[in-house]
Amino acid sequence: MWAVSARPVAAEFCQNLAIKLGYKRQFTGPWTAKENKAMIEFLKDLSPQKFAMTMVGCQTVFEKMRLDVSPVVDGEILPAPPYILRQTAPIRLVMMGVTESEGLIFCKLFYYLKFF
Repeated sequence: MWAVSARPVAAEFCQNLAIKLGYKRQFTGPWTAKENKAMIEFLKDLSPQKFAMTMVGCQTVFEKMRLDVSPVVDGEILPAPPYILRQTAPIRLVMMGVTESEGLIFCKLFYYLKFF
């Protein structure tokens, strides 16, 4: 699903990003809860600018048809998948938003699909 990530996919992306940002793993093999906690403490000390991302040039969007980072249905902050939340939400007349370069993704997407 486009709007959410599976927990293991999101965890792996975040762990790889932490390593790229300078986190040094303390152990080898699978990540443990202890190491994940240490990683989060490391990330808390970084400037927010280190986490800036864009969809422009993101290969995951075109190769896997999903975002690198998106919310995870956790039962607490996001209690259910968006399609279920939409069924139970009150009707709104308008929902609107703007991002800096969101529309550019469709240029690349249409180009990719044309030659796929």
